[in-house]
Amino acid sequence: MKRRLLITSFIAIVITLVIGSGFLYAESIFNWYPRLGNVTTDGIEVVFKTVEEVDTYVRYASKDEYDAKKGWSGKSETFHGTLFRISLKGLKPNTQYVYQVMVNGQPATKVYSFFTAPEKPIEFTFLAYGDTRTHQDKHKLLADKMARDETNPRFVIHVGDLVTNGKENDEWLDFSKAIKELGASMPYYSAIGNHEYNSDNYYNSLALPRTGGGQNNSEWYSFDYAGVHFIVLDSNIMDKYVNENVPNAVEKQAEWIIKDLEAHKDAKWIIAVFHHPVFSSHQDSRYPQLQKEWIPIFDKYGVDLVLSGHNHIYERVLSGGRNYIVTGCGGAPFDYIWEYEPRLKDSVCIEDAVLQYTRVRVTEEKLYVEVVQTHEEADDYVTLNENFKIIDKCEIENILPEE
Repeated sequence: MKRRLLITSFIAIVITLVIGSGFLYAESIFNWYPRLGNVTTDGIEVVFKTVEEVDTYVRYASKDEYDAKKGWSGKSETFHGTLFRISLKGLKPNTQYVYQVMVNGQPATKVYSFFTAPEKPIEFTFLAYGDTRTHQDKHKLLADKMARDETNPRFVIHVGDLVTNGKENDEWLDFSKAIKELGASMPYYSAIGNHEYNSDNYYNSLALPRTGGGQNNSEWYSFDYAGVHFIVLDSNIMDKYVNENVPNAVEKQAEWIIKDLEAHKDAKWIIAVFHHPVFSSHQDSRYPQLQKEWIPIFDKYGVDLVLSGHNHIYERVLSGGRNYIVTGCGGAPFDYIWEYEPRLKDSVCIEDAVLQYTRVRVTEEKLYVEVVQTHEEADDYVTLNENFKIIDKCEIENILPEE
């Protein structure tokens, strides 16, 4: 009898602690776990999908208020359904907030945090990586490390090929599990890869800015963050032009790039992101049409850095004074360096098969790039061993527009 009372009391204490801490939630309600996106100086969006129809809202507060035990100072509208893109509005610039997703009146996640964008240029760090398809278990190893990056990055950009087949719903479920912590901890941007197949799942699963063109005005788009202008492009447009005979497809996107960069001439830094590399040591992954259409534009407007993927390696090519980085080791089947001979001149290419991401610190004077390895492939070509180290770094000075 005494033992039963002790067990009952212990369970009651645990339940009280869990509820009191706000950690009583049923994550099984989610098909796609909540992830952040489209952060601005006064707002952010949260995307998620549930397995059944629910009523939901997001509650939030500044971290200072929350830490001072002042409770939740704000909440979004309440919505009903299964697929949600919820906006948090009226936030303060460059401020850390905490938030929690509520489902049917109960906490459905733990408490996460994010920063809003600054109004003025400041020093900050962001992360970039890509090609996470096929092996979402490997992707999760990397993404969890990224979520705990010691530099407190403000957001992450994926360079494409998030999943193997963007039209398959189960692929996005596995992807969601892999980025559960990363996507909930910092705004998540992406360029579309060839494996997304321009599917609705891609656009529904991410809170991308609707500032561009193509599908949902998010197939290509741009955004600003603390004095940096990002252009995120669809390099798959080449295939549409060749295979589907869409008239002037590449040229139309080029026209949008010119119009966008013309409107952002005053940006201190300009960074371009898209899936297929402009330059690569891989013989089958060189895209002369991209070189012909886009590099003259990058030169004219002084694009400072280009981030891409598609090849499942890390490579950095210096051409015309500009660094072109391929950061495609996010979990997809590894490519191997012996497939990349002869290498391009002025190419830095990592010999080993590794999981890696690229970390960019933005300052007034320079961009400081570090390439972070988290795991490396063992001799059996199967096992991944944790081995955290910096495998490449460079400093980038501002590239002035052509006169």
